[in-house]
Amino acid sequence: MTQTLTQTAHAQTGANTGANPGPNHGSDFEDAPDFAPDGAPALEAQLRTALAAPGVAPDLATRGARLLARLTRPVQVVVVGDAGCGKSAVIDMLLGTQVAGLVNRLALVELAYGAEPQVRFEDANGDGALCPGTLGDYEIPPGTLSARQMLPLPMLKSLHLTEITLAGDLNQRRTLLRHAVEYGDVILWCSPAFETDEQTLWAEVPERKRDNGFLVLTLADQQIMRGSLPETVARLAPVVEESFWGLYPVAARQGLQAKGGAPGADRQLWRACGGQRLAEDLRRRVAQGRQATQDQAEALLWQLTLPDPAQATGQNPVSVPAPDPAPRSHSRPHTQQPPEAAPQPNPSENRGAAVLEQALGQLQSQAEAMLADAGDDPKSAKVLDHCLLAVRDMAEVLVNAPGDGPALKAAREASQDGEEMVMLLQLEQDEEAAVDAVTLLLQLKKELSDPALPAKPGVRS
Repeated sequence: MTQTLTQTAHAQTGANTGANPGPNHGSDFEDAPDFAPDGAPALEAQLRTALAAPGVAPDLATRGARLLARLTRPVQVVVVGDAGCGKSAVIDMLLGTQVAGLVNRLALVELAYGAEPQVRFEDANGDGALCPGTLGDYEIPPGTLSARQMLPLPMLKSLHLTEITLAGDLNQRRTLLRHAVEYGDVILWCSPAFETDEQTLWAEVPERKRDNGFLVLTLADQQIMRGSLPETVARLAPVVEESFWGLYPVAARQGLQAKGGAPGADRQLWRACGGQRLAEDLRRRVAQGRQATQDQAEALLWQLTLPDPAQATGQNPVSVPAPDPAPRSHSRPHTQQPPEAAPQPNPSENRGAAVLEQALGQLQSQAEAMLADAGDDPKSAKVLDHCLLAVRDMAEVLVNAPGDGPALKAAREASQDGEEMVMLLQLEQDEEAAVDAVTLLLQLKKELSDPALPAKPGVRS
């Protein structure tokens, strides 16, 4: 390949070909994509304890049950597309071993983590025996509709991959896609061309699900040989801009060859075939989704552990404590070397830290007032109004503060982005928008607490 698939895609559509392009912040080649451990287990324990307390409102208990389910299960990545479009090859490439490609006559194949390789062939009733080995070790039993393959691959601890073939007429394909969308958290739509009928089906998917959709342009190596890949990418650019997380031209067979074992590992081929970019962006999107779930769990914990309202509604301005004086030395001068002069703090940095501390306190006070006002039956409109007021008050503190240090500048940008996002959420006026607004407040709080974090406020991952 004279030009990598990633370069071809970026040359035609720029940033719309995938999120977060740029330097490689992902994992090592041998085990990419890598999914770092998160705080879900600790949050799960805290949330279970809080929900078990007496007097929890029914709506909070229901929301907590949903969040517990999302905290404890792997992210569900559904790979959909027509028969023969290259879905199995994409899955095998991501796993670095041939598994899904060993069977091509089933409508649904799920890949999950297991301590030992085991496979289960299931009929229409979900019945089937668990057998040792992999899909390729067996003839498919008569009446089998789906298969579940367990493998001891670390990647599958964080996500499950499910391949669903969209077969039949338009209505049958629509039904299959609806089930796939309901089940999946992230959707990889595999297609060599993504023609009009596929676009029609995808347009029926709810927007919040399309935001987690990856358009994987399969068999891209063949299109490169025909010289048609740039034209295909350019044609799909407006669709991707409107309806997908990104566009990923992939030569999956070459990707499997590049990643299929240390002796034959080929980093250059892994990049050139498009596999590295897809794997890394998938890893990032899964991590963002898990973080969003944890943020929502923290927001619910915050509400479940609300302090006494009389203490939560105070609006006193936040005082910034003076730094502790430097400790004095009690050693005799002649017993030690003269101490080196301590570096003098930059006054502008001190002022910036004080402003951030004040903004953080302002945000905390407004959030506590919101929760106290909401009571056991929070109204979406009231929660959204409180969130907008909190972000605006915080933004006013930051904008009016003197100084222009990097941390203060980043906090100003984050608050402005947050204000715009909450204003958009107010247009919806529903419970999901209110939850997203509270989640955004938590993200802003984290950024103010640790200004080094580069994350930009966002919701609905």
